[in-house]
Amino acid sequence: MEQRTYDIVLNEYVNLMKTNYAPHVEEEPFNMTEADYLRIVEQYRTEYKEQRRNHIQRPFCILEFNIKNVQIDFSFGLNDFFRIKDVEPGKPSLEAFNKITKCYHPLYGDAISHQSYSIYMATLKYGSEVLKNPRAFSAGFVIPLECYNRQYHWFEIRTQILKYDRHGHIISHIVRYEQIKPYIDGISNILEINFYIDGFLGLLFHKMAAKSMREKLADFFSPTEWNLIKDYAGVEDGAKEQHTKDYLNKLRFKIVHKATSFFGYKFQRVELLATYLKEKDMLD
Repeated sequence: MEQRTYDIVLNEYVNLMKTNYAPHVEEEPFNMTEADYLRIVEQYRTEYKEQRRNHIQRPFCILEFNIKNVQIDFSFGLNDFFRIKDVEPGKPSLEAFNKITKCYHPLYGDAISHQSYSIYMATLKYGSEVLKNPRAFSAGFVIPLECYNRQYHWFEIRTQILKYDRHGHIISHIVRYEQIKPYIDGISNILEINFYIDGFLGLLFHKMAAKSMREKLADFFSPTEWNLIKDYAGVEDGAKEQHTKDYLNKLRFKIVHKATSFFGYKFQRVELLATYLKEKDMLD
């Protein structure tokens, strides 16, 4: 099976943003002046400085990712973890974006690409809900990143909409990287998207994400593979009996490999994948 490099996955992700999402985004943010924007930047600068004096709170860094231009508009603390020079407000950097993407664990390339895309599509489809209180909306997942000491650490990556147009399309969002613990090879976590809206509607938005991911999964697996997964989940019957034993084993191996690429987690058996997807309401 062809080995997909992180560069290939990253290019696919950037192309998805440019072709499927960014063309719909207007240039100007909705109902935000330059003064409003600078006040928000200063709030994040203050939050970062206060965190450095607080030894109880887990360390974190902050950046603003501009989806329209695929670049970082400002950042605080990237140098602490990744030795990437912080981006000053008003001096956007494509180079900083390229550097931080190289820090992501190569085995999690497909996971970050598909899950990030699911977040964007969920907010695009349900933008009216987000627009009711966009500052309160956030989404997050956990993934290993390589720090400047060449060691991988688990980071919780939480995103929050910063600029959006009048149609609810995201122009840019804040990304907060919070360091959790060292990463150990062979010990992994299933990446899940979690949505928070002032503590409310979390379940609703989780279902929205699940719907978006279900659509992506159905495209990610072939119809034969998808039907087999549903058979193992008990949603449909008869798919297993349609194949010889040797071909069925090849299908099972291929499904597990694809699922590992998608979720960033090594599923040992198709049965485990089918159970997980059923529990997360990702199967019809």
